[in-house]
Amino acid sequence: APSAGGSGAKASTSSSGKTQPREKKKKAPAPRVHLAADAFQRPSTKLSEGSKEFISATLFRGHPNIPKLVVDSIEKSYGDSEGFDKLTYIQEHTIPLIAKGSNVLAQAKAGSGKTVAYAVGILSKIDFTVKKPQAIIVCKSRELCQQQVQVFKTLVACYPNGGEGVVRKVLPLTEYAKQNKGCDEAQRDRKPFTEQVIICTAGRMKSKMDKKYDKKGDLSNHVKILVLDEADALVGDKHTKEILKTLKKAAGKKNRKLQVACFSATYSPENLKEAFRTTGLKDGDEGVQLIKDTSNLVLKLVKQYTMYFEPRGE
Repeated sequence: APSAGGSGAKASTSSSGKTQPREKKKKAPAPRVHLAADAFQRPSTKLSEGSKEFISATLFRGHPNIPKLVVDSIEKSYGDSEGFDKLTYIQEHTIPLIAKGSNVLAQAKAGSGKTVAYAVGILSKIDFTVKKPQAIIVCKSRELCQQQVQVFKTLVACYPNGGEGVVRKVLPLTEYAKQNKGCDEAQRDRKPFTEQVIICTAGRMKSKMDKKYDKKGDLSNHVKILVLDEADALVGDKHTKEILKTLKKAAGKKNRKLQVACFSATYSPENLKEAFRTTGLKDGDEGVQLIKDTSNLVLKLVKQYTMYFEPRGE
């Protein structure tokens, strides 16, 4: 059959004898990411029976180590959502230890509230009249830093000025900021440190602590506590060790001891030994909280999703 309209599509003959052009074969769409339908739905605030796995009976409100403004901030953010008025077991165990200055080596399942545990402990220790870094939290990635900054902002929402100026992230500069020193990102990076809580990646913090950038020791002289988030990936890192060394030296000059807290869902045997060395603790000490049965390190209430990416066609 002749082509229809010069389009190149072949024609076919219908039952009526008329010649009809065939439809062009449509180009396949670009591959898409496959996700469960409910992957981005807002989680329910009503806790199921699985909550008994990690929620204690201890209330945030009235806890001797939890500042009232932190509780107000939690209630402002979550209202009367079920479960947010009580501490998880890891929070119940570690917040008092951090508040009184003990070193901590903690392991808890994913989703059990480790970030809030050390964040609340830190906020109970901060002297807000001192406009210098007093707590440094080292995370293994830029993305985790961003996430923990949001947790802190939630916990200080009821502080003066909405908690503005309490927390600061210190991350590797983007290529754009490296080449454009007048951009907002580059200017923020050069600002003096006046925030009390610094959340950072190890490599970037190490470079910031170099004498070239921190001649007066403003970044280290007032630090009371160092937290390693996802410590399993950090305790053996050379930058982390340098940060620890610098902070211990600064604390020694002030005749005080640096407090160290390691939090992680997992610890390899090798890195667990390193974590014990880092904190100066040994198994059985009050500050050590480890999961003995490591066959399942995810809470029953936590849903995990796997994302499969199809390669694009030629």
